[in-house]
Amino acid sequence: MHKKTILAVTVIVAVLLSLTFAQPAFTQQTTVEKYWSDNYGTFNPQTTNEYKWSVLAKAPPDECFFGLRDPNNIASFENYYPNPLPSGYTHPCSFGTETNGIPKVNQAYIWGLTKHGKDLWFGTISNTLCLVIEELALGQSVPLQENTLACEGSVEADFRPPHIYLYDTENNTLTDMTPQVLSKSTTDKDALLSTVGLRSAGSFGDVVILGGINAYGGVTMFAFNAKTKLYIGTETFSEYSNVRQWIVVNRELYVGVANGTQSGLFSNTSGLILHWIGDTTNPFNFEQVGRVLGDPAYLTHFNDSLFVSTWGGPSGSYGTALFMSPQFKNKLPASTATWPTVWQLSDFEAEPSAGAAGGAIAGFDGWLYFTTMTPPGAQLEQFNFLYPSAPTDTASLAEDFLGSYRPTEMFRGKNFGTPNQKIELLYGNNLLPKYDPGSNTWSLVPNNLNQSPKWGLAGYNNFFNSYTWWMQKFNGELFIGTFDWSYLLFESVFDQYGSKIPPAVIAAARSYEGADLLRLHSSSHAPVAVSLDGMGNFSNYGIRTMVKLNGNLYLGTANPFNLLTDPTSSQYDHKLGGWELIRLWPNINNECGPDDGDDNGQ
Repeated sequence: MHKKTILAVTVIVAVLLSLTFAQPAFTQQTTVEKYWSDNYGTFNPQTTNEYKWSVLAKAPPDECFFGLRDPNNIASFENYYPNPLPSGYTHPCSFGTETNGIPKVNQAYIWGLTKHGKDLWFGTISNTLCLVIEELALGQSVPLQENTLACEGSVEADFRPPHIYLYDTENNTLTDMTPQVLSKSTTDKDALLSTVGLRSAGSFGDVVILGGINAYGGVTMFAFNAKTKLYIGTETFSEYSNVRQWIVVNRELYVGVANGTQSGLFSNTSGLILHWIGDTTNPFNFEQVGRVLGDPAYLTHFNDSLFVSTWGGPSGSYGTALFMSPQFKNKLPASTATWPTVWQLSDFEAEPSAGAAGGAIAGFDGWLYFTTMTPPGAQLEQFNFLYPSAPTDTASLAEDFLGSYRPTEMFRGKNFGTPNQKIELLYGNNLLPKYDPGSNTWSLVPNNLNQSPKWGLAGYNNFFNSYTWWMQKFNGELFIGTFDWSYLLFESVFDQYGSKIPPAVIAAARSYEGADLLRLHSSSHAPVAVSLDGMGNFSNYGIRTMVKLNGNLYLGTANPFNLLTDPTSSQYDHKLGGWELIRLWPNINNECGPDDGDDNGQ
């Protein structure tokens, strides 16, 4: 087994043991193991029933998988793309002379989602978990196959182009718009075939734009006429390296882009905020209205300013900062000025390696709510970079993983940029592990805000909630969607080592599985849970995006388990891999609360 796989298994088992068994069961717990078990040793998930939901659409299998590195895998995908696998969920599947294949669903996330009229438009990304593993492995990844997941072991082997879909909410029909792009011209086809997922989507007037990172560099955007449902064209912006969220404010459309060659959690890439000034004849026309010191992640409108959370940030920010635009009533003027930093993670975090990216942000009930995202494993990579002389034995690496790891945190603030600026810690920890490179030991120190959390522990009291992936105002409440990586434990450990792990550990892990959807009714009370199990599918490990439309909230999920395609499997109880589009509505008379203003991302 690859050394990184051994490390991952060791770390995960250590985490589960520390979370499941309280002292004195393990008298040799280290400082950080005891810290996590003392804080997260009891988790009693509860949900309420004020909302109902149903799955509207699901990613279909689009490939026949015959085994790791079998050339017929990609050949079968290319033969059918953009169509799904003809045999659907039939097991086994076949291609050419090959038989006994496994239906595989590559399309993992609804990555960018927007609305126009009664329609939802969204773009996907394939095999996301495999691509992330391979990026974190720094080129040292190896092929991996488990019961519900197959990764070929390299970005090139796992890459599959995305899809563009239109969902008509009035007629409940899903249309794949991908063929329009592929048939337009060789330029358009090549642009889509080289796009690593469509991470963002925005719309205004009669134009819908979906954008993503091009495998050969730059950001590629695709535009449609939303009124005629016809594809307009594409353009690649070689000067940009990332694109994420769009937002409509006062009937003007804005988007954030990274404009450096580096992007990521700890980079210092700068970013631009662009104002869309295009139309159906010139859909890729923008003007710059601001600059931020990081890769713009999330945008929201609060108290007549745009606020931006970033991945990366100024030196000493520990991974993310919050930027605020000048105040404006109608629209932001063209400007190249750098917006001021009004908060950064180092204002709270005591350990430099425990950096986090900027998570979802939203203005609600008089406060600006902002959060963090912590890709599991990225902190350990940063720890090794910051402390190159630290011990590298397995026990030390496991402790360093636990010491640098942080579940998602939530803060709120008001009066930004004034002497009366106020920041409150809502979900986090009053004590944080901090490393001493002189003694190679971890200790617990107060957070730099010197605050105890108002509502609960980091992760919304769940150790495995490491992202706050989206927040959306709906029905007079603020909905919060997370990324919960606990189901990865089942796949990476229990499938291979289940007989050697105590049943209590497995039972504890399963109580966490699936993304969480929470709702905040007011600033006076903590959020309550709508769902803690991935909206009924534990393999939905993320609520990736949300849009409200006509009295409903639409959710796009993240689900990378590409071999979880057998609906007759009793082991997985009809839980299937691949993205899901979900409609959610109030449980009582389908009534909605007051209008919540403009949608983020629209």
